Amino acid sequence: MKKVIWLLLLMATTVSAQELFTELQARVTADGPPFTFRVLGDRDGASFSAYGIHVIAPDGAEHMLDQFDALLPEGSEVDALYVEDVNFDGYADLRIMKYLPGGANVPYFFWLYDKETDKFVEAKEFEVVLSPQVDTQNKELVSRQRVSAAEYVTEYYQPQGWVPRLVRREERTFQPDGSSTLKTFEVQGDSGLQLVDTKQLGPEN
Repeated sequence: MKKVIWLLLLMATTVSAQELFTELQARVTADGPPFTFRVLGDRDGASFSAYGIHVIAPDGAEHMLDQFDALLPEGSEVDALYVEDVNFDGYADLRIMKYLPGGANVPYFFWLYDKETDKFVEAKEFEVVLSPQVDTQNKELVSRQRVSAAEYVTEYYQPQGWVPRLVRREERTFQPDGSSTLKTFEVQGDSGLQLVDTKQLGPEN
């Protein structure tokens, strides 16, 4: 009995020691009441070590997402956590920055909303999509990446359920005079990515 009480006290102390990094209210459906999302963790110098997202549903039901470890830079409270539909099923999903790299290729942890359980479920397959932008018109996730000072890549993913499928890739290489070569690849069945177009672009492009 003493051991059980000691464990409960230890858990309570741990929870109370967590700091709140940011809190966000957002709807999971366009016309539904908002959920509350609270990012928790510890201050780590100029950064914040986040390891928990406390999710509170409109009816008061709660669950914790804690199978991750993110290092968030100071001042990123506004854009570290996103609530948006990344698999285009009509329900908003959740992602949080893993860390801020030196380049422009920002990795994220993802959770998809499961309407059957009314909870967010880890979706590791989506982590391949760096710096994602949601294109609702084409129902694609767009990932723009910087390979080097002169090389850039744009990848286009079409989510199929819980898995994002790469469908197209663009590689652009710049020359010292500002001109560039743009190569477009498309996924073609079992053959994978195949080069389908090459363009020479002037400095004005």
